[in-house]
Amino acid sequence: MILTVDASGLLHRMMFVNRNLAVKRKQELIESGLDEGKASAASLQKIKWQTMCWLFLRSLIPKCEEFNVTRVYLLWDYGKCRYRSAIYENYKGKREPEDPSDEYLKGIKEYIIARAYLNNRCPEIGFCSLLIPTVEADDIGFFIAYNYDSPSGEQVGIHLTDDRDWYLNLFPSWSIHHPRKNLTITYEQFRNKMNSRHYEKPQKFLKRDPRIIYLYEKACCGDSDEIPRIDTPARAKQIADYLCGCTTSLSNDLMKVLHENKDNIERNLKLANTDWLIRDPTIVNVQKFFEVATKKVEFDDQKFLYLSNEINLNNYLWRWKKIVDNFSYL
Repeated sequence: MILTVDASGLLHRMMFVNRNLAVKRKQELIESGLDEGKASAASLQKIKWQTMCWLFLRSLIPKCEEFNVTRVYLLWDYGKCRYRSAIYENYKGKREPEDPSDEYLKGIKEYIIARAYLNNRCPEIGFCSLLIPTVEADDIGFFIAYNYDSPSGEQVGIHLTDDRDWYLNLFPSWSIHHPRKNLTITYEQFRNKMNSRHYEKPQKFLKRDPRIIYLYEKACCGDSDEIPRIDTPARAKQIADYLCGCTTSLSNDLMKVLHENKDNIERNLKLANTDWLIRDPTIVNVQKFFEVATKKVEFDDQKFLYLSNEINLNNYLWRWKKIVDNFSYL
């Protein structure tokens, strides 16, 4: 079983956990009578890249055991996505708070250190880590799922992510596992969910490609990546249903909105889609990155011990060694 990990998303989550614990500690110190400045300084010391790395790897080990994985790909976001920003300047442009707290700034600083550490060191303990500048992790995930999809539909891979954008990377032989909810969604379940609201009679239930329905919903209704919606959510969804063939008619008013937003919808479809690296191979030579990254993968007991001492993972050595024994690219 192949496991692709939305590594940036997972590490962000661990950063939030670490930061929230620090904020909680600050409040406890203030309530105990400590000066606010000293409490703040003490809490900032709790936000560490080592803690984020420990939380990251500790959360991955049981998932590797649960799914009996044969290879793991850590996929990272790095820098602003140049090919999406080229067609929409405001893409992911409003994510920083206007007045960031000290804990927020320290968390970001430690996150950057943790990302570099994990990307450089994880290949030494059996992970294949892919960080391609200006390329988004979900686009790399699509590339992997597309190339490893099984015609027979036999399960070959799982995407580990809490990001809904990754639903566009589902293929019949792939599933998505949401670690926060501990929930696995198969392609068949996703297809039924996306088609279920179009039931007329069971015999008329058409199983359309759920990725197409979902893509048009994102293009018309917008999403958290600052892809702008074309109308109110309910009206935009009606237009999306019409465009992907789930409904066959549209009111005159909505038809007018559709024609007025034709260029915006076309742009949003490109922004939302994750097939960029397949559709336009000139963006980056992904295969070359794969070859280089895979050649770096090894498992060295001494290097794992060194890493374990740095981020306090000594208790997981034998569990991880057993997992790595199943890896097919070593």
